[in-house]
Amino acid sequence: MAYTPSLDNNKAHRSLIIAFDLVAIFSSLFMVLMVIAAWLSPYIHRTKAWYSMCISFAVFPLFYLVNAAHQFRLEQEPPIGMCLFQATLIYGGPPTIATAVLCYVLDVALGLHSALFNKPKSAKWAFRLLYIPSVILLMVWCISIMTLTSTDAVAFEASHMFCTAGVDSVNAKIAASLVAADLLAMIGIKVWIIIMIVKNWSAFRSVGNTNKDLRLSVFVRFGIFSVMIWAAGGLAAAIILTRKDTGPTWNILLVTVPFIGGLAFGTHKEIAKTWLCWIRRRPLSSIESPGFYLPATTTGKD
Repeated sequence: MAYTPSLDNNKAHRSLIIAFDLVAIFSSLFMVLMVIAAWLSPYIHRTKAWYSMCISFAVFPLFYLVNAAHQFRLEQEPPIGMCLFQATLIYGGPPTIATAVLCYVLDVALGLHSALFNKPKSAKWAFRLLYIPSVILLMVWCISIMTLTSTDAVAFEASHMFCTAGVDSVNAKIAASLVAADLLAMIGIKVWIIIMIVKNWSAFRSVGNTNKDLRLSVFVRFGIFSVMIWAAGGLAAAIILTRKDTGPTWNILLVTVPFIGGLAFGTHKEIAKTWLCWIRRRPLSSIESPGFYLPATTTGKD
């Protein structure tokens, strides 16, 4: 049975909304702090695709807070313009972060291929991967604007946390199809990565000693995060196919995706040590050691 807020469960509903908003803010703030640490520290070097992915993760939860001021007004809908704006952003969110992760995985695969076979990494590909997530967001946003012609279809979802046109709308199916395509492409790229590692194991171990972005632990993180994303994608597909309204628990889990992504791709030792140095007011040079230094020549920061 779908969750429906009412005056009778108003207190419990407010608690769920507060939890939803806090999780969304925390997930976004977690990613922002991680990007700040990597950007400001001269001893941490990440690719542009990594920054693009992390920024996508940071922005995604904010889409769900556009109409936060109207969440507690159970008897009143937000202005239709704001509701429509939020719905179009929300439909573009999942494809954007899925594409951002795909671009990062492809960037790492190309970097691995370049390192293993001593071939230069294509600058054109690196440039294209940087902007593809933004293009996807803009594309889905434009499609949503054109397809949501009936404003009556756009309203707060059942738990009154954000505006949507429903899980069985054309926009939801387009977003789900793009996410599914990204996940399938990720499988192909990861199979390619596994083949390269297995066939060139000795060279891979040597590369991992000099380039921390290509260590085995990085690819293990890929695998763990992929399992989580595929499970979430399967659950989302089941919701869309059965045309059931989402509840507050699902909504809260949805905005934790960036936090999970941050744990998978951002909780490296050098980032943690950077924050510890700042908190303890120690010089950043204390993290410059063979165990934490990433050569700028391979993944340099512009």
